[in-house]
Amino acid sequence: MATKGQEKTAVDKQSEADALDRMIEELQEKIRDVTQQIATLQAQENEAAVEQKKSMEMQFTILNAQLMELMGQKMEMLDQEGQ
Repeated sequence: MATKGQEKTAVDKQSEADALDRMIEELQEKIRDVTQQIATLQAQENEAAVEQKKSMEMQFTILNAQLMELMGQKMEMLDQEGQ
């Protein structure tokens, strides 16, 4: 039979996993939006569009790095659960 401490730990881990899942989903949505904006800017050849595209590409890189970090945290959490 699980103790209250074990039950709380399980609930805490689930809450943490749910929070990570929500953050991952939000980042994926932002990445999709940025990708669409980059595609739209690709067709434009004026200087402002080129500069904005560079900015969006930097944002894309940052969002991808954040996503990889969160996915790494999720993997670590899953590994710990398996032990």
